[in-house]
Amino acid sequence: MKRPALSVVMMLSLLLISCNPLEIFRTTKPSNDGYWYVKNQTSETLRLRQFSEEGEIRDDDPLNPGDSICIKMCGVEEGLYFGFEWLCRSRYDGYLRVEIRSSTGALLKNWPLTGQGHPEDRFYEESSWRYYHPFRFVHSWVFDLLPEDLEPQNAASGTEPEGSAS
Repeated sequence: MKRPALSVVMMLSLLLISCNPLEIFRTTKPSNDGYWYVKNQTSETLRLRQFSEEGEIRDDDPLNPGDSICIKMCGVEEGLYFGFEWLCRSRYDGYLRVEIRSSTGALLKNWPLTGQGHPEDRFYEESSWRYYHPFRFVHSWVFDLLPEDLEPQNAASGTEPEGSAS
């Protein structure tokens, strides 16, 4: 009678030692999560505003000097290709554009997240972002917002960037 109980205990011990027993309870596949942040490297407090596909405006978030705000987060199932260019795939999180405004509300910069931005703007160049891979399924990119990024693109004409209507 002691032998079957001893056999069960030994089999359970081997099972616990040889594999991860919690793996059998996993019901979803792991996903790769991507986060894109804008970090204020200027000396002034700015405001960050995001616009959705439905035209909704998310509240202006204060962006103090040295602070960062996540402008996008998305996840894809493990095994699917995932990279920096997902920043401009709005269908996954619904945001079409990000604006940087002064503390008084004046538009300083407009970045469409639909791939229609100005190619000469360093915001759209992956090399302008710092990449972090802190955990197996987490990918983060940080854009350092510099004072020169806030200079008007059409400085000669004195006009605001396209799409700046509130």
